[in-house]
Amino acid sequence: TRLYNMVRDRGDWCISRQRAWGVPIPVFYAENGEPIITDETIEHVSNLFRDKGSNIWFELEAKDLLPEGFT
Repeated sequence: TRLYNMVRDRGDWCISRQRAWGVPIPVFYAENGEPIITDETIEHVSNLFRDKGSNIWFELEAKDLLPEGFT
């Protein structure tokens, strides 16, 4: 298929909060470098997208995309 052929020979892709297209991967990193990804954080980001649209990813800082209690 066209999509398969497009990505088949691509090298590694950089996963970044600074996306140009597609849906971001809701992984955040604490100041100590530990990844922050839980069912709660994924659901929170999902709810923000549903309620405010995917541009919220660009409009808010990472700390504002996380549910209360996460830093």
